[in-house]
Amino acid sequence: MTIPLVVGIDGSEPSLEAVDWAAAEAARHGVPLHLVHAASGDREPSDVISAASERARQ
Repeated sequence: MTIPLVVGIDGSEPSLEAVDWAAAEAARHGVPLHLVHAASGDREPSDVISAASERARQ
């Protein structure tokens, strides 16, 4: 069983930078990357997840 790399995101620039780092590490080690977001405040969770997912794909 492969243990995934998990990164928490909140939509802020520092959390998106964490996505950049996590995506590179996941690719380097050949493990899945999981993005985790807890919705609160005025941002729609799908917007945060979509932006972070696109950034990870790049």
